[in-house]
Amino acid sequence: MSTLRILPALACAVLLSSASALRAQPPSPPVGRAIFFSEPGFRGDQLVVEAGGVVENLEFVRDRNGRPFNDRISSVRFEGPVRAAVFEHSQFRGAFTYLNRDTADLSAFSLGDRSGGTWNEIVSSIQVEATRGGAVAFIAWERRDAERIVRAAYRDYLARDADSSGLRFYTGRLLDAGWSEEQ
Repeated sequence: MSTLRILPALACAVLLSSASALRAQPPSPPVGRAIFFSEPGFRGDQLVVEAGGVVENLEFVRDRNGRPFNDRISSVRFEGPVRAAVFEHSQFRGAFTYLNRDTADLSAFSLGDRSGGTWNEIVSSIQVEATRGGAVAFIAWERRDAERIVRAAYRDYLARDADSSGLRFYTGRLLDAGWSEEQ
């Protein structure tokens, strides 16, 4: 009979010590981060934004020489399963795109509806988030396939042919940002 009383007490003690051990563990480190560079080719001044981090206005973030990062981002490198949403204006306004792979030169990414405009030296706010499932997926489309998908989406959802600016913008999202067909 005394053995039966000891077992529940022992079980409670083990549970309490386990709960204390769980509370005492340090928080897990961030999932990943994005490193933004002021020069193409992952060179120049660096701005590191951890997963879950946001920068509402790059005008207030300074490099080691006191210069703001606003409109100076030219390349980005990713560590871990993260993606970055970059915005043309502060406070997450204006044109935006998602980046989810190392990009040595943002001038390769079209702004979309602006002729000749690129993402090089135009970023003013940033959001970095962990991706689901621990994997960063990037789809590499052929231009003809991307255009076919956009034209079909216009016909299926809008019941019309794609206009030239919409075709250019959404084809750019498929080619440059790795959007899936569903996106």
